[in-house]
Amino acid sequence: MKAENLMKAFQSYSRALFVAVISTYLANPDASVKQIVTAALVAVAAPILRAINPDDKDFGVGSNEKWM
Repeated sequence: MKAENLMKAFQSYSRALFVAVISTYLANPDASVKQIVTAALVAVAAPILRAINPDDKDFGVGSNEKWM
């Protein structure tokens, strides 16, 4: 995978994690660490689904460029 594509994927995962953790904390400031970690793990589901989608042309298995 090219460095540019790797950075796009990293940014996508980072955004999803950040939003999930912050929104979980803001919705419930007394949230346990387990709840925050669970929200973070669920958040990465969307980028993973995008990466394995063959119809997604930006990055992942559907992109025209080679993965490695």
